[in-house]
Amino acid sequence: MTLLNISVTAFMLIYPACLLWAAISDIRTMTISNRLCLILAGGFYPAALLLGLSLPLIGLHTLLAFGVLLAGMAMFAAGWMGGGDAKLMTAASLWLGLSATLPFVFYVAIAGGALTLLFLILRKVFKRTETMTEWQKRLMTDKGGVPYGVAIFAGALLAAPHGALFKLAGL
Repeated sequence: MTLLNISVTAFMLIYPACLLWAAISDIRTMTISNRLCLILAGGFYPAALLLGLSLPLIGLHTLLAFGVLLAGMAMFAAGWMGGGDAKLMTAASLWLGLSATLPFVFYVAIAGGALTLLFLILRKVFKRTETMTEWQKRLMTDKGGVPYGVAIFAGALLAAPHGALFKLAGL
């Protein structure tokens, strides 16, 4: 394995690792770190350059991610989505590009609906108990939120094979 292959592999692992970390963080704290979103977004550029994505395509990915950020800000302002969720979707869409963003949104919507339904059921079946940790109690509260970072994680992984960057990486 060459140094270039090792570098590409290392940068391509940023995508699933950051998304997984965001999902776990969202489950445990209902927050997604700005730093994590910046690492995910920042990792795109060296990965794209190492894989030979053209500068115009890198620009298109960036422009698309900016559009996702604007949509996410509007959804946050309307109270439909958390700020961390909007930033995570933006960072993930940067990696996905035009060919995979529509599947990404579709997969996130489906996974988000399933996750919401799951939490509605779990909250009816499992009542809060003293043996639960604080984060488990919070998740089982009827008025508790849904850790949408989990749906973003699922949607981003399912959409990845549609993206040009992942095709260049042979994934």
